[in-house]
Amino acid sequence: MALQGAEAGRLLGDVPAAARMATWHLLSPGGGRYSGGAAGVEVLRVLPCGQLPAWVLARFPGSTEKGYRWVAGHRAQLSRLVPAGAKRKARGRVQDRGMGAAGPEPATHRF
Repeated sequence: MALQGAEAGRLLGDVPAAARMATWHLLSPGGGRYSGGAAGVEVLRVLPCGQLPAWVLARFPGSTEKGYRWVAGHRAQLSRLVPAGAKRKARGRVQDRGMGAAGPEPATHRF
């Protein structure tokens, strides 16, 4: 969801606006909140074959956060490495899921 939206404000209300906009955040149904590299670790935990990478990254949180910040800071350059066909397919999936400019529909994924 958009970090500027009312729902994000409700869920992340205790996070200062600058910190909220500085990274991405993952909220688990159990009430856990993860940001930046730590959020990536939690996503990996639920992906097929993601347990081992999550375990390794969780052991080095400082390096994981630095790696996340580097990738986030270079995403425009890195996106050039993604084939145009893959980008079109991803855009289509985003549109099919109703995740346009107004934000996504309620999430159905559980972490």
